[in-house]
Amino acid sequence: MMMMMITWRHHRLLLSSLLLIEILFTTTATVVANRQLQQQQQAEWTEPTYACSPSNCSPSTNQCIANPNHGQKSTDEHCAACQKGQTYWPCDVDGLCYCWDTSSPKIPPAPSTKLPFNTNTDPCDDILTLEVFEALAPEAQHPYSYRGFCQAVRDYNANHPSEGIFIMGTELQQRHELAAFLGNVLHESDELKAGREYLMCADQKFVGGEMYCKPCDMSGFDWETFTCTGESLASEGRAFNGYCQSNLLPPDGCQCDDVYEVSSDGEMAGFVKADKLYFGRGAIQLSWNYNYIKASVALTGHSQTFCQRPDWVATKEEYAWGAGLFYWMENVKNDKTCHQAVLMHNEFGQTLDIINGGLECPSDDHGWHGKAVQLRLNRYCRAATALGLDTLLSLDECMDMDKKFVQCLKEGNCDACKVWEDKISLPDISTILTVEEGGATGNGPPTKKPTKKNNTKRPTKRPTLQPVTPPPTIEPTNEISGPCTGEPCPVPPGIEEEFCRSANGICGTGPPYCNAHSTWTSFCFDCDSDSPFGCPTFGCSDCSGETQQCVGNKNGINPIRDGECEPCGQGQTFYPCDVEGSKGCWCWDTRLPRVEPAPPSGLEVVEISNQSSSVGEGVCGELIDKALFRLLAPNAQHPFTYEGFCSAIDHYNSRHAEKVFRMGTRQQRIGELTAFLGMASHDTDGFIAAREYLACGDNVVVDGELYCVPCTSEDYNFDTHTCGISMLENDQSYMEFCQPYTTPPKGCTCEYVKEVEASGQLEGHMKANDIFFGRGSIQISNNFNYIRASATMTGSKDTFCEEPELLSTVETYSWGVGIFIWVELMKEEGKTSHTHALNGSFGSALNIINGSSECPVKEDEEWHSKAVRGRLDHYCNVAQVMGAIDLLSFDGCDGLEAVFRQCLTDGSCPNCKYFDPRVIRTPPPTDSTGAPPKVATNPPSSRPNTPPPSTSVPKTSPPSSPRTNLPTKSSAP
Repeated sequence: MMMMMITWRHHRLLLSSLLLIEILFTTTATVVANRQLQQQQQAEWTEPTYACSPSNCSPSTNQCIANPNHGQKSTDEHCAACQKGQTYWPCDVDGLCYCWDTSSPKIPPAPSTKLPFNTNTDPCDDILTLEVFEALAPEAQHPYSYRGFCQAVRDYNANHPSEGIFIMGTELQQRHELAAFLGNVLHESDELKAGREYLMCADQKFVGGEMYCKPCDMSGFDWETFTCTGESLASEGRAFNGYCQSNLLPPDGCQCDDVYEVSSDGEMAGFVKADKLYFGRGAIQLSWNYNYIKASVALTGHSQTFCQRPDWVATKEEYAWGAGLFYWMENVKNDKTCHQAVLMHNEFGQTLDIINGGLECPSDDHGWHGKAVQLRLNRYCRAATALGLDTLLSLDECMDMDKKFVQCLKEGNCDACKVWEDKISLPDISTILTVEEGGATGNGPPTKKPTKKNNTKRPTKRPTLQPVTPPPTIEPTNEISGPCTGEPCPVPPGIEEEFCRSANGICGTGPPYCNAHSTWTSFCFDCDSDSPFGCPTFGCSDCSGETQQCVGNKNGINPIRDGECEPCGQGQTFYPCDVEGSKGCWCWDTRLPRVEPAPPSGLEVVEISNQSSSVGEGVCGELIDKALFRLLAPNAQHPFTYEGFCSAIDHYNSRHAEKVFRMGTRQQRIGELTAFLGMASHDTDGFIAAREYLACGDNVVVDGELYCVPCTSEDYNFDTHTCGISMLENDQSYMEFCQPYTTPPKGCTCEYVKEVEASGQLEGHMKANDIFFGRGSIQISNNFNYIRASATMTGSKDTFCEEPELLSTVETYSWGVGIFIWVELMKEEGKTSHTHALNGSFGSALNIINGSSECPVKEDEEWHSKAVRGRLDHYCNVAQVMGAIDLLSFDGCDGLEAVFRQCLTDGSCPNCKYFDPRVIRTPPPTDSTGAPPKVATNPPSSRPNTPPPSTSVPKTSPPSSPRTNLPTKSSAP
């Protein structure tokens, strides 16, 4: 009996061994075949050039310099010899030196895969669509938006022309890389909810415009409540220097030192400033001062960007995603990056080894890291399924990861991986489990538990309650000046240059007449009458005239190049000629200045019944008049005059087939106009403030130039409206609203600025015209947004770049930039605040304008909640003055309707009490084009049983900070 038992056991072991050998042989054969195929593909392509030979690195425009992110260290002096023909070190080391175009940002190349670019498949449009993203990451929070991801990818690829992310190789390889990246990112960021590492930034507090954290150890952290129940690592005067190697100085690492608690008692005891620490942040959590400086160079072209503001990696969408892209593409371990591991070696396991190999490879059951591997695997399986893959990458290069996969399936911890159970060759579970039934010990958290849920959305700077702009004109005047407000100039015979009317009313050529203050230029055209082809619209099927050219839309989320559109005018019917709407090509009449068409609503333009020369045709005098404007904006100050508003409407509508406030039925037009004025009223504090308060406090005019003191809300006195401490004191640089590596044509040229005087009247001040802070009726900010608005509104990219203050001082521009944002800013292709309002949704319009701060509504963040209530009250004030019988829908901004109802209950929105929540308008049904039905249902001429309109604009909330959700640098055309 004993002999039979032994024989049976041996027999079973032999069978298991033979089965394992067969599986390993099959797996090896498959991997070898895949790699041979890939090597064959790679052999057909030439490796991108990194060296700086005289033939490919002309000294007239280029310079051979050292790559600061390379594993080896070299200097610019060493690399300069390569440009003269040297072929030995460092010139023979791949990527150690690179050829820098001195007119572009100093951003080193990423390590190469030797694969070709795939220009036919866009990673966002064609693979990871918005629907797929939302299904894969339903809990995603700021800063991890879909739009931010796509912008970050485009931006990274634009700055790394020799090797891109998610655009190399075949479409199948693109999908595999996206799945591997997202599987890791979902784990590292706790399902895209965490911008900061949980342990090092526990119990987060946002005070005075600054984020504070309580660093905590594992034993003192409560994973149920996400709070630090133990002692802070910085309490009782102890020095804290986590993630800081203080011996490393630039360019090897951000300068850092010990950090101490900001207070030894009270609410801030044990807390430290987040911006002083280099703990884990971003999609693949970036940590340590030496990694922050590398990421800063790779993403911004400047070593000090993240050194001075490390918390930007947790708060700015493009950097939160960008930090993950940088780590994926450029962090090297064992001569490989994650990017190379996937595309060159078909490896998922190796990506984990590169990201967190010290803790999770080998994948055994030490502590809770074994469980973390299972969680990561399950998330990878989810991503692979969502992206339509039918195989998984190899797990080989992370020791025992394949065993952990089988164990995870057996224990039921990897439900998302069940679909792959029969599609991947894995070891027999009975031969590899070395722990008791139940597998890994505990149910611990992922490797890095980042930030506390719902606290990753850092509030934007709190604006003041009163304007601090120069004394304005209280009573709007009838006299306006600005673009296209003057009479056209009669051009004398023989004059071929641009002919303009100056601000003084004199016509002539050259800079004295043709400048930002001209009242008439050749740009002042009416596309309805000046062109026989009419206003530009999308599509080029009839684009065949001698003066017509089929070009790409530069203002789309994914701009199309002109060269791609050229065949469309010659009869081509496939991509991009078959793309409709704002994604597509359009026909430009080259006799007129180039102004990109606005995304269409699909509605018909309301024809003007009285063809007079009145300003604001079809809107002013018909939907709103000066008396109504004074009622809804009794405190309006320059530049927000009624005449300027009407002029801005004409200025925009004369250049676009899609007209603002002139599309659809009368009810739709009034609904849109009311929603726009409600938004603008809130953003300008009742049409008072043309500039962002905190960025331009304590302003003073010296010799005709305006100077501002930039201030944090912590140092700003909201009672006296003065700044206690300038952000420029102690020789500090002001870095807001400027991405210096984004240069024309993508962004206005800008630099970080310092105070103009160390002492005297202008101590702590900066020149207003040097900064692209928030300005206008719906505030626009950042150098990459100014250049886009400038091109659309003036026909020149230079106008607002050279003089951004025009948006604060010229009435047509101050109103016009709000109209530009309203009609052309998109989060989703083809959807704008303009189209959402016409479709009956105020909430969706708000989501585009300031969704990152106000949608979803965050009741737990006091002043953001107050801002939403203030916005609702401004909207209700305008609506009652305009005689609206109901409000647009609040759909599209989560929690907005609930706040509205709470407003009515607690009285915090006094102007909304006249609107019964039961009659909030439901978005109208749409036809096959997505547009509302074109029915002429005019509302009553007066609103019955309505109390007299309010005669004062409510001040329940300050205007919003500058648009933090406007297109990021990668969205600049």
